[in-house]
Parts: sequence; structure tokens; C-alpha cells
Amino acid sequence: MAGTIPAVRQLAPHPLRGMTLVSPDGTSFRGEYRGRDEPGFSVRRLALDAALLDVARRAGVEVREGARVCGLLREGGAVAGVVLERGGETETARARVVAAADGRRSVVARGLGLLREHPRMRRFAVRGYWE
Repeated sequence: MAGTIPAVRQLAPHPLRGMTLVSPDGTSFRGEYRGRDEPGFSVRRLALDAALLDVARRAGVEVREGARVCGLLREGGAVAGVVLERGGETETARARVVAAADGRRSVVARGLGLLREHPRMRRFAVRGYWE
């Protein structure tokens, strides 16, 4: 979507080429992300979500807050939208395009049978928030 890359870059993401995990006893493990010219990046999830939502709204996307996608609406073998749950009620939302931006265990990816582990590529992440 136009405007996404500049919006994310405005968040000043931290470039990542790998990471090191260190346990309290000093044991460490380092993983490096090889095979890419450009580094990955790290940014707070709340800031990323807000930036992406803003870009989507400016592009004219209809946003339905307070709803959870719980399934796919299929017609003629194609995805035609999603099934939403809001306040114990279900409803459908038709869409020309459905983008699965709901994480590794995506309802959309699961509904399409796309959750398969790559035989060689393994990634890891650790997240935490402290005051």
C-alpha cells in the first residue's frame, strides 16, 4: 500500500542483522540473519500497528474496530471476505482483498492451509516490555 514504507521508516526502526540472547548465568546464543542485503528491523508493535492503521485509513480502507476475524467467507472456491465476531454476534464482511496481518498463527493462513514450517529457515524472537 502506498505510503507504508515511509510511515514505518518514520518510526526510526532499529536495524537487525541478527540477535544475541543471554541468560542470567551468562550463557549466550547468537543467530544471524543471512542471505539478505537489507537488514530486518525492530519497532514497537503498538507503534507499528498505529502507523499501518493510519496508512490504511488514508487509503480508504474500511476499518472495523472491536471485531475479531474468526473465519473466511468463501464463494466459488475464492476468498470473498471474512467472518467477524463482535460482542458475541457474528457477521460477514465482504472484501475484494483479504490481507492476513494477524501474526504467525493467522486465522486467514490457517483457513487457507498455508501454515507450514520451512525445512531450513528457522527464526526466533523475544519480546518484552518493562517499566
